[in-house]
Amino acid sequence: MPYFHFKPETGVRSALNGWLKNGGTHHECFNIGDQTKRWNLLCEMLGIEYVEV
Repeated sequence: MPYFHFKPETGVRSALNGWLKNGGTHHECFNIGDQTKRWNLLCEMLGIEYVEV
């Protein structure tokens, strides 16, 4: 299991509260660079709600 440090743009507390508020699970993924447009497009195509925290 890889371990690393990250700093959310909204701050750790806000990011984790948003994650929990929106039903986040213990599974997560991290992308290098800004991939929000691609994730948003995929969610639109699959009919999945996209929430940015």
